[in-house]
Parts: sequence; structure tokens; C-alpha cells
Amino acid sequence: MPAELAHLDVAAFTGEKVGPMVRGFFPRREQEAVLTVLSQSVVFLSPANIQTVLREERWLSTTWDLANRYLGSFGAELLAVDAPCILGLGEETKCYVSIEYLRGGDSRFADVIVHEAAHVFHNCKRRTIGLPETRRREWPLELAYAKRETFAHACEAYSRILELGRTPTERRCLLDELATGSMPPDDRVDPADYVEILRDALSARNGWKRILARCAPSRFTRTTRRSDQPSASAESAPGSSAGGPSSASRNLAAPVPAPAASCSMRSELLAEDILAPTVPTVAPASAAAASRR
Repeated sequence: MPAELAHLDVAAFTGEKVGPMVRGFFPRREQEAVLTVLSQSVVFLSPANIQTVLREERWLSTTWDLANRYLGSFGAELLAVDAPCILGLGEETKCYVSIEYLRGGDSRFADVIVHEAAHVFHNCKRRTIGLPETRRREWPLELAYAKRETFAHACEAYSRILELGRTPTERRCLLDELATGSMPPDDRVDPADYVEILRDALSARNGWKRILARCAPSRFTRTTRRSDQPSASAESAPGSSAGGPSSASRNLAAPVPAPAASCSMRSELLAEDILAPTVPTVAPASAAAASRR
């Protein structure tokens, strides 16, 4: 067990991270159900679970990404020179996170747990997370398809600004710092729109609702999409090559999965290749310093 996870209550840690977002988006009567699901959604890839995770994954592209993310987090050789550099990956209600998140070192305006949790709100239907569902209310949150990544990036940045800044003035200064720094590494996110959404959120009493309103469909309708294929996301460095159902930052098209028997067998073989004892020991790091991936 990596030192970073030895004494970490993952469910409680996750609840603290996503709690403000859930309370901002959902009415009080629905908050407990959503928090329960999200608190149990995060899976840190570790020697204790990596083989199970890979064997149970039905999407080969996701299996490949998870295996490389796990190897990279321990400084081991990747399975290919062009393996995607992802730090978090979401699929339906699961959020797979590298233990590098607990080591910090990334942008202080980034939080992959909040980012991937935000994608859960369009990755599954309301009944999946224990909320009442009607014909007109199928999804936890109504988001425009083209705004999904903008929404997730805005949520993570806004959560960090609220966490780092105690007063409105401090938060506006933090936004100015963010606006002059690096933008989300995703060509589907318009930098000017992203910053403007955050500025709008900081001026509102409930900034979460303002983010949602700015990312909602122009008309409150939604085309039907396949619910049997994950509409997952992965945060990736620019230029990453591999695509797949959990690699929305690299490939928008929903792929057709491999036959179940073939996928299961290949995932099993890949899992057997990822031998936990072969990874090098990692020096302990404080979970309190974690800000991301």
C-alpha cells in the first residue's frame, strides 16, 4: 500500500472535495444521495487494486489508459512511448485517480477529483444515483454537449478559488492570477469563455448555479444518447494520441466496444502483465498538500 493511501479515508476525503459543488447544484433533499454516490466513486490506482480494476474494465482503450497511468505514477516504464499522459479518468460513476494527485505539484487551480465528479452529472441518469427521474428530467444536470469540458474545468477551478480565497477580494485576485496563467489543456474549452464563466460565478451569490446556467443547453431539451456506452472523460496533456470511451479529451466519437469475450481476455492478459511487486518504492508524501492528480 503506497504511503499516501495508508491512513487516508478516501470516502471522507472525496466528500470534502465535492461537498461544496453538490450543495451548490442540488436542492437539500437530493444532496445526501448525490454525496453518497460521489464519495464512493473515487478509486486511487494502487498495487492493491490495479489487477482487479484492469480485469473488470470492459473497454480496452480504458484498460490501456489505466494501466499506463498506474505505471507512470510509480516511475515504471510505460507500455508504449506514445501512451497518454492522463491524471484522472472518469467512466459512468467511477473516477479513477492516480496517486500522484496526493503528491501535489500541479497547478493550484486544478483538482481532478472535482473535475471527474462534475462529469458524473452527465455520465449517468438520475435514477443511477438515487434521484427521482421523469421523462423531462433524466439527467442529474442538464448540460450542453459542447460545454461539458468547459463545465468540468470551471467547476474544478471555482472549487479551488473558493478553497484558497477567504474574501471576495482575494478570490478576484486569484481569478486574475488564473487568467494570466496557463489555460485548460483542452481544445474544446474556449479560454475567454472559461474565464468569463468564472468571473460571472464569483459575482453571484451561488456561483455554482451560475456555472451551470452558462453551460446549459440553449433549449431545455436533450437528444437521446446511448446509455450503455460511457460518456467518460480523461484529462490529458495536449497531443495525447490514444482514443476510447474514457478519453473524451482525445476522441469525441463513441467507439464500439470489442466483443465481451475478447475484451475480457485481453484485459486479463494486460492485468497479468502489470505486476504490483515490480514497481519501485515511492517516498511518503502528505495527503494534505494534495491539490491534484
